[in-house]
Amino acid sequence: MQNIVTAALFVLAAGHAGDAATVSDFPEGAGVVLGTVAVADGLRFCSRNAPTGVSGFWEVPTEDVPPIDVALLKYMHASRLDKRLKLPTSKYQRQYLGFLRGERRFVYINAFPAYFLLAVRDSTKVLPRMCDGGAITWGIEYDVKERRFLALAPNF
Repeated sequence: MQNIVTAALFVLAAGHAGDAATVSDFPEGAGVVLGTVAVADGLRFCSRNAPTGVSGFWEVPTEDVPPIDVALLKYMHASRLDKRLKLPTSKYQRQYLGFLRGERRFVYINAFPAYFLLAVRDSTKVLPRMCDGGAITWGIEYDVKERRFLALAPNF
């Protein structure tokens, strides 16, 4: 199943890369909770580093996503990291997954273009893993206790 999703993402990305569509034609993304079932086999990516030292996972409460998501969008703009992305941050579907390092809580935000939702039917249950693609997909960690973002990781 995971290979099918990855292959479908490649087809979608290739199709959009050649389109004459403007950024305004791309759908808006949203912040959603990614269930821990999506990482039952571990948190791994093909072309980017996943968080290290992961000792477990937890589900981010739905009500915690909007304030972190707003903070993420502000952080990406203020730090100018959004300039490294292929699309505006708002055009990415953002999956929020809680993970532990020892007893300390973090949130990993996995981001992919919202138009990939054509292949990823339920982004609350499926963690797409796209190889390469540069900054078309990316991830970033959020330290819950310190309320700060750490290490943007695009697919390189």
